[in-house]
Amino acid sequence: MKTYFVFSDVHGFYLEWQDALLKAGFDENNPEHILISCGDLLDRGRYPMDCLRYINRFHRCGRAICIRGNHEDLLEEVFKRKEFLRHDYSNGTAQTCVDMVWMCSFDKSANLIERASLNEDYKEYSNNLVDYYELGNYIFVHGWIPCQQLFDETTDYDGKYLYEENWKDGSWSEARWTNGMKAWSDGVKIPNKTIVCGHYHTSWGHRYIDNTSKEFAYSDDKEEIDKIDFSPFVKDGIIALDACTAYSGKVNVYVIEEDKINFND
Repeated sequence: MKTYFVFSDVHGFYLEWQDALLKAGFDENNPEHILISCGDLLDRGRYPMDCLRYINRFHRCGRAICIRGNHEDLLEEVFKRKEFLRHDYSNGTAQTCVDMVWMCSFDKSANLIERASLNEDYKEYSNNLVDYYELGNYIFVHGWIPCQQLFDETTDYDGKYLYEENWKDGSWSEARWTNGMKAWSDGVKIPNKTIVCGHYHTSWGHRYIDNTSKEFAYSDDKEEIDKIDFSPFVKDGIIALDACTAYSGKVNVYVIEEDKINFND
């Protein structure tokens, strides 16, 4: 029986990811154990290349499914633009390019970016990315499914999200930036389906929907940070996984057994 190990927003934190997979029971030698990444495998952490090589290894043997995240989009934009903008440094995209060319300096960034775009590990990974993956009653995405968002002075700070019937044909590049927990709470749901997402830190849902946790700590004290709930946000119709690893030091891995999947709807 197949078992799916689902995660998101590893962001180059290879060691934390491996520790989470081990604790979840992932067996590298078990052909029935499948990895599902909900995007943002790179940027911010120290080991993006280790993350790429690991996921590629399992994709080659049909044991990995990779969803495109907004950080994969950011990297592709750098490759097209051939220069770094300010947000490429703050988001970690520039450092990922450096790591792709064996720790070259940031000098002559256009040449660095060109060399990074030719990285074979990333090209293999990028060629296997999909916008979403549907498995029975589960739909795996990065941010959320494409949906409309109202912008009005009378709405809350995010604006209200509205369901789009033809979501499969919507703008996935925009959907990758959506706070899935907010969209879900606004009613953007698919009957009889559970959407599994990443992108937005789960402490947001525990804070603003559950009212059980702060969103972030008010200091850099590790004990205070450890009190924040970055566990998966699981409700009827949603499983959100982003543990904000760069802040929390944690990666969420959600396990789905094949016999729990409904293939009839």
